[in-house]
Amino acid sequence: MKAWLLKYGNYITFFILLFILISIKISNPSFVKSISFISFDLYQKIFPLEKNETEVVIIDIDEKSLGKFGQFPWSRSVFAKILENVNAVNPKAIGFDVFFY
Repeated sequence: MKAWLLKYGNYITFFILLFILISIKISNPSFVKSISFISFDLYQKIFPLEKNETEVVIIDIDEKSLGKFGQFPWSRSVFAKILENVNAVNPKAIGFDVFFY
């Protein structure tokens, strides 16, 4: 028995430690969350994200638009006019975040 423990003791210790760490991660106590947040913040300070200049334009439906075109949902002719104006500058992509009925 003693020879077996000497031979496999490191493996047993490793699996016990692994089980404890996995259990802590699954239960996710507040100190694990704070360590995770601190390490993420440190990573962001060491390797900051490079911001590239883009020519993204967002067309928003605001109070002024609602005053001009009326309450939402608008007719498709309004969206067609918006698309005509946007297509005039040859965009690479156009996306809508609106439900069409």
